[in-house]
Amino acid sequence: MFARSRSRNELWPSIIEKAVVCCTASAACFEPPFTPFILQAKYYGSYSAIAGGLVHQALVDMSGGYGDWVNLKDEATQQRIQSGDMWDTMVDWVHAGFLLGCGSNAGSDSEASALGIVQGHAYAVLQCKAFTDSNGTHRLLQLTNPWGHGEWKGTWSDVDTVSWSKKAKTALAYDPATADDDDGLFWLSFEDWVTEFRSVYLVRRFATQAGPQGAAMGAAGAKWHKYTLQGEWAGDSAGGCTNFPDTCHKGTQFFVKPSKPSRLFLSLAQHETPGAPLHPIGMKLLDNGGKRVKFVYAGEPLAQSAYASVREVTVEASAAPSESGGALVLFASTFQPGLEGAFTLTVFAEYALEDTLPPAAGSGDGVSGQLRGLDSSIVHNG
Repeated sequence: MFARSRSRNELWPSIIEKAVVCCTASAACFEPPFTPFILQAKYYGSYSAIAGGLVHQALVDMSGGYGDWVNLKDEATQQRIQSGDMWDTMVDWVHAGFLLGCGSNAGSDSEASALGIVQGHAYAVLQCKAFTDSNGTHRLLQLTNPWGHGEWKGTWSDVDTVSWSKKAKTALAYDPATADDDDGLFWLSFEDWVTEFRSVYLVRRFATQAGPQGAAMGAAGAKWHKYTLQGEWAGDSAGGCTNFPDTCHKGTQFFVKPSKPSRLFLSLAQHETPGAPLHPIGMKLLDNGGKRVKFVYAGEPLAQSAYASVREVTVEASAAPSESGGALVLFASTFQPGLEGAFTLTVFAEYALEDTLPPAAGSGDGVSGQLRGLDSSIVHNG
């Protein structure tokens, strides 16, 4: 992450940049009151260490939110693009106030596509707007190049003198007379965007019932119930995924008991050790009668992430009270057995969960409680 201000009188971006070089900011640093120098002692150590990376991870460090990304080129996403679902999702994310970025097609950032998009480069997504004029219905995104210069030169760009109808200018509050064709801010169509870019990054933030945390996200004014847990994969609890049934049933598993049909957002984040590789991690939310997971049977999974060697995996789910009358089970693990390390598990629920523990000491504002773990006396489903 690098930062600079357009104003010579504005110093704070450079100070934040220095802080990120020295260490990773904790989520608490950027909750009110704004105290960016209460920092975890986990050092990046040099500017070369932050010369590259993933957009959503940098945004998580700066905002305390929950990161995710979508590969625009994979087959499932291509189907969503064709059906219109991906556009609808982007609009929902913008309206929800999520932080959004996108990565251009692979290449050197010293090169640009024929129409001006820097290759292998990250852009911020500011707006998604649809409107209709005499030429049809149009779906446009507004992006900005963080360099503050270098723009899209194709249709709907600042140098396009054909597309901008009166209705388009009104719908997007666009005035070509004042637009700067090299300030890094531009519009392009959704169709061109999915051609020129290969990934979209997002960071979710949630307002909670128990206290303030960022802005209200989701439905207007929505407040979420937040549950957190600090855990560890060690010894028998590092049992690996369900590909290893002889050991996985001894691993870390937790009850999730919705009080009524509810939207859920789940995050599993492993704690990083400087210089050590990340473990492949993943999770599954299962309706299996509240038993320990040894096998996964058809019809049990409500949501699951892929296993990946990343800092955080997330899933969204819509869940109702279990048909068995018990609790759902959240299975969180590394892929292989024997991979040890600490992790943080976070669940946001639209409605309060039942059968939870009080918040841990030091959890901070906005936490409703902790998930209850399945102890060794709970029978497994094998």
